Amino acid sequence: MDNSKILSESAKTFWKSQTGHPNYNANIPLRRLYELNYLVPKLQDVTTLLDLGCGSGSLIRCLRELTPIKTYEAFDLSSQLINNLQGISNVRTTVCDFSKSTKKMFPLTDVAICTGVLNYLFSDEMVLNFLKRIPANISYFRVICGTEEEIINRYSEDLNAKYASIYRTLDGQIKLLKKIFNICGKPERVYPDELESAYGTKQYYIKCQR
Repeated sequence: MDNSKILSESAKTFWKSQTGHPNYNANIPLRRLYELNYLVPKLQDVTTLLDLGCGSGSLIRCLRELTPIKTYEAFDLSSQLINNLQGISNVRTTVCDFSKSTKKMFPLTDVAICTGVLNYLFSDEMVLNFLKRIPANISYFRVICGTEEEIINRYSEDLNAKYASIYRTLDGQIKLLKKIFNICGKPERVYPDELESAYGTKQYYIKCQR
């Protein structure tokens, strides 16, 4: 097994164990507010949305109240997290291993949102296979970036679990996205500095078009 697959298995073990949003020692409700301020104005003409890495569905629950979106396709690795969306009439949930190599396309929607998934795909091959499967004309990717590429694979005191992630540089993220999409405008910071990680990473939204 190559190193990227070993790291991927470590990340999947962490996420499959989660039953709620992990405690990153961050102000999660305030972070969500900034994210909604970015997304909601951009989704006012959207009727179908693909949410890749939907987690417990907290973003979808907010968007259902604030946008005219009629149908949601929600995908996540963790069945325990995604089960929080069960029983909502306009949300279809699918458990999905994003690191798996396949040509099966995700459902076609007006817009796709991908929050954090790229940081758990540890090789360019994994990332590109994942990106090729997104058929939406417009996609928004939330990426976590470091000043240099760094791979984390260790026990986290904050999370009380072993955790694995890859923090590419912003340029590195853009380089991968450009292999599949056209980049629309400049990446935008998601959170102000005081809400960013204490470890120095920054989060950006990047708008892409097919």
